[in-house]
Amino acid sequence: MHRDLELVRALLLKIADVQRPGQALPAESLALPGYDPVLVAGHLVEMHDERLIEVAEYRSLGQLTHELGSIQVMKIWPRGYDLLDSIKADTVWAATKQRLATVGGTASLEIVKQVAAHAARTMLGLA
Repeated sequence: MHRDLELVRALLLKIADVQRPGQALPAESLALPGYDPVLVAGHLVEMHDERLIEVAEYRSLGQLTHELGSIQVMKIWPRGYDLLDSIKADTVWAATKQRLATVGGTASLEIVKQVAAHAARTMLGLA
């Protein structure tokens, strides 16, 4: 599976929009049009591994199931909010994607955050 930065951003935006403090969010509610549910589930697990979000995942016969119906999102971690804050604005996200295109369209999440921060500083006349 390749990381889809558009999907990571869409999931963070949706989680931030619908999550209620202290309540588990069933991942089925995060299904996105045009995205395979298995891909969404895989990204949620990866986002958990990257400490962007906390998920609870049910196990089936000792194996992680990686299906949307088996995952609950517990919360967005501060690192996830930091990334979301840096890529939330559509104009900043467009500039970030344009800059990332020069290196193949993807990078580590830390680099994505730095590129977005630079784009925002430039737009604010601070760079």
